[in-house]
Amino acid sequence: WKATVILNPAACTNNLFEKNAAPILHLAGVEITIVKTDYEGQAKKLIELMEQTDMLIVAGGDGTLQEVITGLLRRPDQDTFSNTPIGFIPLGSHNSLSPSLHLLSDNKVRDITSATLSILKGETVPLDVLQIKGEKEQPVFALMGLRWGAFRDVAATISKYWYLGPLKTNAAHWFTHPLPPW
Repeated sequence: WKATVILNPAACTNNLFEKNAAPILHLAGVEITIVKTDYEGQAKKLIELMEQTDMLIVAGGDGTLQEVITGLLRRPDQDTFSNTPIGFIPLGSHNSLSPSLHLLSDNKVRDITSATLSILKGETVPLDVLQIKGEKEQPVFALMGLRWGAFRDVAATISKYWYLGPLKTNAAHWFTHPLPPW
């Protein structure tokens, strides 16, 4: 088997993929090609240009997965990839899809190894895909939901206010988009 791994290094603190998932894949005899993303939106572009692979593994968070799905479904030859299995290894800070795919624990390493083993076993879960189409832009695809505009901006800054505990979400909303002065 040959697998292409789309790895978001920003989501992968402490080399969690290289330390936990990659050795399991190698031991199983999977030849992996790791493609690291350098900026937001790059996974979508890489997938649009990617050649056929036996398996596609997304190692990142919800954003990386959404980009990969969007890239695949925008391809003119998307039928070529319709039978390509897609695995997801949860490395990001937002992994909303993970509970739909496998049981989560309170241990990130256990979740990563569990997801990797599920991929190797060929365990599949059917998922609905949401398509959002504007008048001029290419469509965007999502699996669980889509954060757009102000909500996306706030979601990206919540962790910045960690020291406020349960108030961090409210602080992120306030500081990102304060109310007008009137």
